[in-house]
Amino acid sequence: MFYMSEELARTIQAITGILGLIAIGFLWWQIRSTLKWNKINISLGKINFELLNKSKGTIAIFGIDMEVDKEIEDDEFNELIDEKNIKVLNEINEILGMFEGFAALYNMNAMNKYFAYELYSDEVMFYYKKFKKIIDYYCILDNDPFYYKNFEKCANEFIRIRNYELKKFEKLRQKEIEKTIRSSL
Repeated sequence: MFYMSEELARTIQAITGILGLIAIGFLWWQIRSTLKWNKINISLGKINFELLNKSKGTIAIFGIDMEVDKEIEDDEFNELIDEKNIKVLNEINEILGMFEGFAALYNMNAMNKYFAYELYSDEVMFYYKKFKKIIDYYCILDNDPFYYKNFEKCANEFIRIRNYELKKFEKLRQKEIEKTIRSSL
């Protein structure tokens, strides 16, 4: 019969406890890593660039300049909401719906925010600015102030991040200029 001293039993319990904690730590690390990669995978392919390119052509034929990063003019807006131009308005609505779906996932933190910003910020900001009047029109038309709210929230966050990056870049550039001036004196 094997007899174990109390001290040896406590030592084995302590070692078992420590190994259990290490195993839990590794499990936590694996879960966290998997979640991080899942968020990156969810971020991929959420904007259909083929749809954007096809729709840009249709919208440009209608007369809206899709190369300039500014809101549509009032006369363009009035022409768009005319029932004769429903095809173009449907194209724009399809684009806005795609961005709303993307933004809903972004706002729910289902995506890797840094990755999503780096991949899609230019398109999100461009289409939000370009079609802000259409978004407001749908809010009024459907009597729903939350129509495209995820898209609006996401676009405004991207704009805020971009402005912060521009200010940071400007500060660094200014420091470089000052450094160059000091070294040339």
